[in-house]
Amino acid sequence: MAGLPREVIKWLQSLDLSLEIKNPKRDFANGYLVGEIFSRYFPGEIHIHRFYTGDSMGLRENNWSELAKFFQKQSIKIPQEAMNAVMTCQPDAAVLFVRNTFALLTNRRVLGDIEPDAQLIIDAHRDFSKQLRDIRYEAKLKTPKQQAELTPQPRANYIEVRQIH
Repeated sequence: MAGLPREVIKWLQSLDLSLEIKNPKRDFANGYLVGEIFSRYFPGEIHIHRFYTGDSMGLRENNWSELAKFFQKQSIKIPQEAMNAVMTCQPDAAVLFVRNTFALLTNRRVLGDIEPDAQLIIDAHRDFSKQLRDIRYEAKLKTPKQQAELTPQPRANYIEVRQIH
């Protein structure tokens, strides 16, 4: 699992996935593991039996098409460029995708930096990361009462002085 931070590796292992991850670039390319990860967090919403474990481009496209439908249904806006980069095994694309997926599903940040080779991947994942923040924020604002609670209250920048008589 070269390239993945330890925290993400431990998370992936805790999901008890059906396939072992040895090379993220290759193992995530067909979309099967991505589907399996999301099926753990959205049971009944994503059906893993519709995914194939094969490695041909046709099977990859089919799996990623199923994932795109699921993402759209759940209002998760993942750029097509990010999915294509993972599907075509672009350098560091799978690692960035898994890191962002970890952040989305666990609501935790990944520590450590990564140096991707392709500017396209950086731009696509920057948009993905921004969208993740938006989803988390919108999830917090479900009811008007919750909205009022999350709205910052004005704070006084002074100390109240009382006169003593």
